[in-house]
Amino acid sequence: MTARFRSPLLPPLLALLAGTSLPGCCYFFCAAPFPIDVVFSSLDDDRVPLELVPDGEKKDVKRKDRVKYQPAKGEDGATLKRYRMTAKEDGAAATERFDRRLEGEVSVFTRVAIHQTKGLESGVSTAFLQRRPESGVVARVEATWNAEQLGFTVRARVDGTPVGAPVDFPQAEELFLTLTATTGGVELGAARPDGPGHDDFETPTLLTTVPVAPGEVFRAELGVEGLGKKGTYYFSDFTTRSKDLPAAGDEELVGLQLARALSNCVFVLGMFDQPPPHDMADALNLTASNELFLDLAADALEAAVQEGTLDPDTDVDALAAAIAKADQTMGKAISKVELLFATGKTNGKKAVKRIEKARDEIEVAFAKLFGFRGGAAKKLHQTIAVDS
Repeated sequence: MTARFRSPLLPPLLALLAGTSLPGCCYFFCAAPFPIDVVFSSLDDDRVPLELVPDGEKKDVKRKDRVKYQPAKGEDGATLKRYRMTAKEDGAAATERFDRRLEGEVSVFTRVAIHQTKGLESGVSTAFLQRRPESGVVARVEATWNAEQLGFTVRARVDGTPVGAPVDFPQAEELFLTLTATTGGVELGAARPDGPGHDDFETPTLLTTVPVAPGEVFRAELGVEGLGKKGTYYFSDFTTRSKDLPAAGDEELVGLQLARALSNCVFVLGMFDQPPPHDMADALNLTASNELFLDLAADALEAAVQEGTLDPDTDVDALAAAIAKADQTMGKAISKVELLFATGKTNGKKAVKRIEKARDEIEVAFAKLFGFRGGAAKKLHQTIAVDS
């Protein structure tokens, strides 16, 4: 299980701020002892970097995001909205690729499910999750409908060739497919869910371990194949798990400054959530320092662009615009806190809305580092959550 934070992006902030101090307070963060889970609750390609991989065929799979999924009677599956892939004709197949390069020990897992068996051919209709490196073998774990067992048969493939023995999961309506990173390899597995959360699953059954090169850069893919007409699979809880930002470039240098600004906002809002009197001098120091941090974020981005050290998948223009908007919104929050301080006020409640607005805009900028394509904080909170 994971601990929830008020800011959905707080855990990576703590990781980025490990060993640093914040102006105006005496809080120091030790090295983060937890992994960071970036959870995509939406797979809308207008919001996340998801692209349909051309396969030489016409679009024979209909894709729809945020579809309500209702587990069968007696099942305990999550009822959250999911991403649906439905065949328009027999033999349909489609692969979705996350156009965001991942580097190093990054695990990937997702929940796959069915709701009804129409169009699912036993031993043929398959949902899969795979990692495709820039150089190296494609490691894939797949779940194939097994009508005899009313469940799935799961197997591993390396470059398309079956590896190891298949494992049956009888009486299963949904499963997690897992690609777990270890030192020097990736474990391909599957597990039954044991709750509605993004990582609520049993210890995965290990199918095989595939060696990978240190610092291997890869992209994650998911998809379906062998569907009969109207055959449907649902995907949800697509998650990357890593020890820091999973991006493959110098985005972390930008993220460090955004993390400082966002952490300050979260801290000040926590102060103002307590009964007054509030330490307005400390609040002003923290909010005013964000102007510097956001300027440093913009400078770090510009330097990385000039040096060519950003990940090619990063939308530089969108990130720069998000930082500029956050800076403008933060300026209004600073002005409000300055006024309260200058007039001797000891209740910061009147500044809360402006600080919340600034926090939301910084969150949007920070989420751009994870590939978020939207612009509104509301859509962000419906799309990406970061847990630890």
